[in-house]
Amino acid sequence: TSANSAIVMRGVGTITFSVAAEPSVSTVVDGIVLSRSGQAFMDLVDAERLEVLRGPQGTLFGKNASAGLVNIVSKGGTDQLEAEAKAEWFEGDEYRLRGSVSGPIGGDWSGRVTGFYGSYDGNITNIFGGRNNKVNGYEHWGTRGIVDYRGDVARLRFIADYFKANDDCCADVTGASRGAVLDAELGLPGGVALGENQRFINHNLVTRTRDKQWSLTASGDFDLSDTHTLSVVAGYRNWENEEIREGDFLPRAIVGTAELHDNGLVKTQQFSVEARIASDQSMPFFYQVGAFAWHSDNKQDFTRRDISCTTSTLPVDPVTGAQPCNINDTVNTLFPTATSNSDVNSTNFALFGQATYRFSNLVALTGGLRYTWDELSF
Repeated sequence: TSANSAIVMRGVGTITFSVAAEPSVSTVVDGIVLSRSGQAFMDLVDAERLEVLRGPQGTLFGKNASAGLVNIVSKGGTDQLEAEAKAEWFEGDEYRLRGSVSGPIGGDWSGRVTGFYGSYDGNITNIFGGRNNKVNGYEHWGTRGIVDYRGDVARLRFIADYFKANDDCCADVTGASRGAVLDAELGLPGGVALGENQRFINHNLVTRTRDKQWSLTASGDFDLSDTHTLSVVAGYRNWENEEIREGDFLPRAIVGTAELHDNGLVKTQQFSVEARIASDQSMPFFYQVGAFAWHSDNKQDFTRRDISCTTSTLPVDPVTGAQPCNINDTVNTLFPTATSNSDVNSTNFALFGQATYRFSNLVALTGGLRYTWDELSF
């Protein structure tokens, strides 16, 4: 799922479920560094370009870019009125719709509005209760608005976006036999020993992921002289992720095999501001210096709920040979539950500089230094 996904570059990355861990491959969207790897796994809408910067990028991009960086820059407003629409249909009833309108607003101002929607029923069938519902699909939608100002000595950009996802993904299939009783409990068409070709499940809880993310960004480039430019970017991002997991892969709890259901909720909000002064990069010697400030609040609640029994007052199922747990019998049936609550706050300040001397079009020497002050509370 998105919260448990990460970008790995040249074999190096950070894979962890901890809300306190920060990525080693950073993702930057329109100048804003994303706090968590999972925030990067959203639909790319109207991207002007996507840059993949390999190797350590810590001097200019900070401690979260020790293995590399993915930099995403959005399309902005245009001088002429433009409109674009795209509709796609794929086998399996997967639909995607995208549309954008851009053009002048007045004077040196222009804007762009983009929206998208996508849905997919899924490629796995859940036969629980005889309903035969498709799962492992998704529903995504979102919108983004950009306002640009292009003056003689300043360029400004303001961005607001909203993204939402509701995925009934990713259900674990049973591809190998779990024994005669559990195989009968599953009751899957064609048996269960189908390996990777298994396309049916029998789950009483649908594994799903819900994502919601919105952000505000303001940036500007100001010409200080013919050779120097001041750049400032500030942003706020808010991300919520909920994960629901079926962990026993069965339709019910039975004697000897417990029911296991997980629920996880992650909430992250971040504020950041960065200022840089850069010289003319067309000269043989060029440089930039800057300062960076950042704060993020991260909360994670994770609950595991079990239902287990070693004996039951209910009779043995004559079809499957399993004896179901009686959830109304609180003497013989146990309901162990555990919850973890995490609260992590991170504050970061940095000063940095980098200079390059270009000896020729083939050879250049670059040196840089970054000072970082970090405070982590948990």
